[in-house]
Amino acid sequence: MQQPPLLSYRKGWMDSRNYLPDMTAVARLGFDVMPYAFTVFDSVTLAGGVLGPQQTGRGRYATPEQCWVLVLVGSSQQPAGFSAQFYDTDRQELWNAQPVIFSAIVGSAQKPFFLRRPYKMPINAQLQCKVTNLATVGNAIQVVAWGVRR
Repeated sequence: MQQPPLLSYRKGWMDSRNYLPDMTAVARLGFDVMPYAFTVFDSVTLAGGVLGPQQTGRGRYATPEQCWVLVLVGSSQQPAGFSAQFYDTDRQELWNAQPVIFSAIVGSAQKPFFLRRPYKMPINAQLQCKVTNLATVGNAIQVVAWGVRR
């Protein structure tokens, strides 16, 4: 069996190794899906629009309809970045036991973090995100999940 193409900018995490997504699993979702994105964490909702130095913030998104997460993308105003940890309240599943630096867990728009397989989020499921600012100054941070829905 041939492995999917290796992505050099990725680190292994959450059974999502350094590869493009399994297109067979994505194709099984069918052709009646539409692109879907939601913000899991956004510091703009905080006072001052930034997460303070070395502080932790929490974000969450409740899915109004069934969707599948395919990609995680994040942005950080400061080069030091942030660490992130995800929790699926529906399955009561912590995606990663320790917070992981965003460049290893959440890609950028230029280097998206593809999940190895589509991650199903049922109706009214909630994805929570704990973000810690690693910079010594305030940091504007955003974490977005991209995927598809019916």
